[in-house]
Amino acid sequence: MIEENGGVVLYALFGNNTINGYDELGLSITATAWTSIDRLRQKKENELKCVKCKYIIIYSNTNDGKFAPDADVKELKIKLEALDNKRCKSEIIATTDDAVNNWKKLLNETTCICGLFYVGHGGEGFLFLNGKGENISVKEGAEARIIKLPNGNMIKQYFNKPRIGGYSNPFQVSFVETLPKQNILPGAEISLFGCNTSAGRNIAKSFANYFGVPTLGSQKKLNFDGGTPYTPWYKGGNSFTIDFPVNNTSNTIPEECKCR
Repeated sequence: MIEENGGVVLYALFGNNTINGYDELGLSITATAWTSIDRLRQKKENELKCVKCKYIIIYSNTNDGKFAPDADVKELKIKLEALDNKRCKSEIIATTDDAVNNWKKLLNETTCICGLFYVGHGGEGFLFLNGKGENISVKEGAEARIIKLPNGNMIKQYFNKPRIGGYSNPFQVSFVETLPKQNILPGAEISLFGCNTSAGRNIAKSFANYFGVPTLGSQKKLNFDGGTPYTPWYKGGNSFTIDFPVNNTSNTIPEECKCR
């Protein structure tokens, strides 16, 4: 009789949670921190082989002891550089300016995007952008407020409150759907390396459905102190999942993105 030894690995497909770890639509899979990179490596050998890819890395650079992602970003760059081939050189754009306006500027002005990577603070339904103005959130749970500007003009702003973490006041937010998406290529991958980015209201799923490409997130808290984002074993170990879009982005690669 064939038997298993059991343990975490046996049920890794379900995030070590066989009771709640199901996906009736087949739009989510258990992953590791670098699964998106592995998927891009396969695509660079196939559908993205002749594409001049650009990769955007947006990360918080607080380095306050509890959150020090420099080593993780360095490793991410090394892995992305390894995807290059002689015919098609890629470009990596990395910035610590994680303000919403810079997200919008980069996504609007950078063409041929094959990968978008966020390394920073996250929460259930949120990306916390280092305290610089607005955060990025899902629409669920948000409320609109009319704000009076110093010049007397009235504008509508949106606020949302995390459901975990003990926050008493809502944060001003921009929704995922306000980010430019026209330069995200078919075959691209997104990774949101932040705590709880695929938990609850699941901002990773919002990214996947809005941008039309697979998006990696974490169902638990993450540590950033060793070159790879991870959830400690005593908090459940590996917690990454990839959410797939209901509808994929266009299959057309713009001519400007093709290698000659």
